[in-house]
Amino acid sequence: MEGSVSLRDARDFSPIDFRRWVIGGVSLAVAGYLVVLLTRLVQFGYEPGNTPRLVAITVVSTGALLLALRHRELAAALLSIAATWIEIQLGFLANTDAVGPGMLVLPVVMIALGLLLGARPALVMMIVSIIATVITHRLSVANRAGGLTPEVGNWLVMFSIAMVTAWAFLYLSLGGFAQLFDRLRAKQQDLADTIRFAPEGMLVLDAGGVVSIVNPAAEAILGIPAHRIIAQPLALVMAEATGTGDASALRFEERGDVPVAVQWTARDGTVMCVEVTWRSMEGSRRVVLLRNVTERWHSERARQAMEAQAAEAERRETVGQLAGGLSHDFNNILTAVGALAELMRTEDDARPRAVLADELLMARDRGAMLTRQLLAFARRDVAQPRTLDLSQLVAELAPRLEQRLRGRQRLDVTGTPECWVRVDAGQIELALTNLVANASEAMRPDGRCTIAVEPLPAGAAGAPQVRLRVTDDGAGMSTDVANRAFEPFFSTKGRGGGTGLGLAVVHTLVSQSAGEVRIVSVEAKGTSVDIVLPQVSAIQRVTPSSGPTSPPPAGITVLLAEDDEGTRTTVARILRYEGYAVIEARDGADAMRLFEEDDGPIHLVITDVMMPGLTGPALAERVSARQPALPVLFMTGFAEQDVAAHLGEVMPNRDLIMKPFSPRDLLARVERLLGASRPEGAVAERR
Repeated sequence: MEGSVSLRDARDFSPIDFRRWVIGGVSLAVAGYLVVLLTRLVQFGYEPGNTPRLVAITVVSTGALLLALRHRELAAALLSIAATWIEIQLGFLANTDAVGPGMLVLPVVMIALGLLLGARPALVMMIVSIIATVITHRLSVANRAGGLTPEVGNWLVMFSIAMVTAWAFLYLSLGGFAQLFDRLRAKQQDLADTIRFAPEGMLVLDAGGVVSIVNPAAEAILGIPAHRIIAQPLALVMAEATGTGDASALRFEERGDVPVAVQWTARDGTVMCVEVTWRSMEGSRRVVLLRNVTERWHSERARQAMEAQAAEAERRETVGQLAGGLSHDFNNILTAVGALAELMRTEDDARPRAVLADELLMARDRGAMLTRQLLAFARRDVAQPRTLDLSQLVAELAPRLEQRLRGRQRLDVTGTPECWVRVDAGQIELALTNLVANASEAMRPDGRCTIAVEPLPAGAAGAPQVRLRVTDDGAGMSTDVANRAFEPFFSTKGRGGGTGLGLAVVHTLVSQSAGEVRIVSVEAKGTSVDIVLPQVSAIQRVTPSSGPTSPPPAGITVLLAEDDEGTRTTVARILRYEGYAVIEARDGADAMRLFEEDDGPIHLVITDVMMPGLTGPALAERVSARQPALPVLFMTGFAEQDVAAHLGEVMPNRDLIMKPFSPRDLLARVERLLGASRPEGAVAERR
């Protein structure tokens, strides 16, 4: 109700300010009476009628101040007001003048009481004060001496008017404050309802980290009732919530508005996942927001599990498709190898046997190309880039590429000389083999495939480029098929009709050479694939080796380390057939033992890269420590990238040959290493 508000009600909003107001008012009363007492003592000395009264009110006011300091603010204020009112009325009785100073002070005292208790108590005090003042003046010394004079009557009327006016001003002022407090109460209630019904848990902490406010959502999340949370440090609350009993069991990190996910096992055994957010408040207080995201966490884990299952299913589908394509191709190769081998056993004539042997070698090449495709796609092959003329390389590869054509299909090769690029010749051959094979399958029996090499103007990087274009007049592809042509395992042949790696391998190989590949295809008109490579200056012309240029000198000893018995026996037979002396070792450790035990000179080490125990690079390091100039030829069918990178650190006079290889390629590498490492007329000796 209007007029019922007071400073006592303000304690609900600001108890600290209420305490300050009371202490300030009582202190003012103490100081005022002390000044009055000292002043009258100085001017008039001891007065039997006034001095004891002033001393008493000063002592009582001081006692009220002590009560206020001991957090009894309301009692202190009422005591000070009552003592002041009584002192004023006693002063009227003892006054010898018509008008006492209390007439000026009483409206102030009434206003103080109204501010403290409200307008109604102030109204009562106003009426009582007017009546009491009239009575005390009638009983005063001045009235007994002169009676009720007109001057005294005027002062009493003015005093009554002043009291009524002061009360009316107080009433109107408190009415405005009442509206303000009503709005504050409404906002406080709205805030309380917001906190109470908020879906997030809220914990308000004071500067010392003690919980002062908690809402029902926080009670539900923590599993602790509010009366066991209020006035407790947050660390103890969390220790009880987690059931550990340890105050340091769970510590939240303050990261501002960034939520921190915290997990713990509640006392009932359920796993809780809660997002914690810190917010700063006024006066060094903080609020901790708790959001229960356990269901979302379980949903996320379920989603991740489903994604993992889907990825696993896709992986199995991909592996199944790859396995189907590989089994199809390898079964074809094995069928050809087995049939050719059987025919060779029954054929006595040397000419037919040679033809069968050539077909057997072609089957081997198809298997080698298939394994190289897998290694290239997985980026596990070891690239050996060299600067070479791309036009000349393509011209030299033309006879092999023609073997990929069927029926009466033709292969036309054109090229501009001096198109120098830095690439791995084997990778270019593999890419062209895939492109020509795809073209052959797409063309009619009398179709034509064209390979053209020509220089291009400077590209986007500002450097000249070389374009290798493979064109066929086959069936072509639709736009959708052309857009997916370079996707791994994508094939239009159906299940078991191929690995789907052909064009994907081409893309991978070209990317390794810092080039790019483009495809343009029109249905019923053919397909054109462009390989664009950066052009380099002609440092030296490199051509594929065609075998040993001269017979090996007598007395050359080769240490051969290979853990696969079939490969070791075959390589040793090839070397011995050419006149080399071969020391066979079943692994790296056996090779090192033979190297140390053999008294004669060893001119070359041929070793597999990956062997159990002592690997090929480790063997090369050990023998190079004993014989630094000894050349080493590494053999590998699956080169790990870190091993391939390590090969360059072993020794400068080394080389690497990929399995499977032909006797011609092996002997060419051997002769090149021996020629580069052996000075004219000298033989390398071990230390």
